[in-house]
Amino acid sequence: PFEVLHQIRAHEEVISALLFDDHTLYTAGGDSGEIRSWSIPEGSGEDNNDAGVAVKMIPGKILSGAHSDRIVALKTLSSTQDAVHPDLLMSASIDGSFALWDIKSGDLVTRCQMLDDSAESVMINCAGIDSGAGSNVIYFGTCGGYVVGYCVSD
Repeated sequence: PFEVLHQIRAHEEVISALLFDDHTLYTAGGDSGEIRSWSIPEGSGEDNNDAGVAVKMIPGKILSGAHSDRIVALKTLSSTQDAVHPDLLMSASIDGSFALWDIKSGDLVTRCQMLDDSAESVMINCAGIDSGAGSNVIYFGTCGGYVVGYCVSD
């Protein structure tokens, strides 16, 4: 019931997070804190793929410089509530950092470091986003068993 449509060597090490959004695949691999994007041509799904013909995935931007360790979550969100499509990519790393990237340019918009009461980095294990009720809230699951939510403001 399943057929391979795409297969690429996205990173030299283990893929730790991935996200597909609007014909773009975002991957994070290894301990480098690097994100890569891959364009998947529109119409490259099962109905348009001739048997035995691999569909080309086009390498895009490489996003780096925000994290020093493995990325554990990638999510998209919009900077404004009236946006038709998400314009930001959120990445979270086990090093306790999380960042927002401009999807179009690949530029780092902002980076934050999650710290505990002793000013030690908190290890992030997973993340989710609530984009309802007129604002974005990013939730992080920590390796210490806590869930921490941050409201994203301008």
